Amino acid sequence: MTKVAIFGTGHLAKTLLKGLNLIRNEPILLYGRSSFKANQLKQVYQNLILVKDAIELAKAEVIFLLIPANAILTLEPSFLQEVKHSVLIFCANSLTVEDLQQRLGVEKIVKLLPNIHWQYLKGVMLLRSSVAVSEKEIAFLSNLGKVHKVASEQDFDHMTLFTSCLPGLIAEMLKTMSENVGILNQQQKELFLLTVLTTVESIYNSNQDFDQIIEEVANKGGLTEVGIKVLNKYLPLVFQEMVQKMNIKILDRKESLAKG
Repeated sequence: MTKVAIFGTGHLAKTLLKGLNLIRNEPILLYGRSSFKANQLKQVYQNLILVKDAIELAKAEVIFLLIPANAILTLEPSFLQEVKHSVLIFCANSLTVEDLQQRLGVEKIVKLLPNIHWQYLKGVMLLRSSVAVSEKEIAFLSNLGKVHKVASEQDFDHMTLFTSCLPGLIAEMLKTMSENVGILNQQQKELFLLTVLTTVESIYNSNQDFDQIIEEVANKGGLTEVGIKVLNKYLPLVFQEMVQKMNIKILDRKESLAKG
């Protein structure tokens, strides 16, 4: 089985370890600047080995760099020299595979943009790798969910809006909707979420168009039709502004790193 190590102790590291805990029990090396957070992660994955020096991660075949983009770009040359034979997986959309090959001087690079559902082995992961990375070296990722190989960096910018970002966006939409339709208690919340879940499952499993579901529910002159007319009036403007501002954020991050 592929030897894995993690550099970082944030939320992404925690969700990854939750997923790995469901499919393996082999030791995983972890290095993080916060010993408190690192020790907390041992409760998530019991066979986690905490190391005091990042260079010790070089023992692994695959190293997840779950740290901010700026931290990746300022990794110590001594660390990079030691890990040059390992596959380095990073999850920062503001960087490209080519960026890291050139700026870090390493060949085996994978850009991976997951969503948090990899902790349940149902993640959606956008992936692009350098030619030096073999399929065998990263095959284990498919155990964490659906891996989609993107053809270009532009695909990352476009698709991350409805993959890696989507769980948070959907949660915010459901929260706002639940507050405004008047959900009062836990029982009502469960009924609401069950209806959301079965609606999504129905669309996914039946391969129906969204409009088909709408037609089945929204009878002419009925209550649902009234609600849909209001949504059609306001939601497109909300989503247009959301996408515009998220795209501006993507560009700002890239420009900031380019200057650095």
